[in-house]
Amino acid sequence: MLDGDNAGFPNGRRLTDDVIDASLQVVEGELVGSKNDLGDAVDKNDKDFEKSFPYVALPTEGSRGPLAKGTTDGADVRNQLGDALQPAGAAGSDDTTLIAASAGAGAAGILLIGGGLMWWRRMRTRAY
Repeated sequence: MLDGDNAGFPNGRRLTDDVIDASLQVVEGELVGSKNDLGDAVDKNDKDFEKSFPYVALPTEGSRGPLAKGTTDGADVRNQLGDALQPAGAAGSDDTTLIAASAGAGAAGILLIGGGLMWWRRMRTRAY
């Protein structure tokens, strides 16, 4: 029970309950007497609730990030991970050397682990 509210989160949940703030306060010890005002600084919704079920508003359009590299304004193809950090039309760098070095390091690691396991098996079965 936070702030004397028996009906709110986590005992139940209203649409207006600030679940993140309540969770952060509980994790930091609010229930055992360690008063704190932790929160995520989001105190209200960006859209009003509807008057009938399902009450919540539709998601904000265009929230998937910038267009992927190599697309035009008419083609709405988006890459949520790789191109989200680099907007369409931005000059990129050639990462071929980095990719090759990473692949080589990974292969060397696999060979090293495999060689160590083979040596361990041989030493384990050897009679002393």
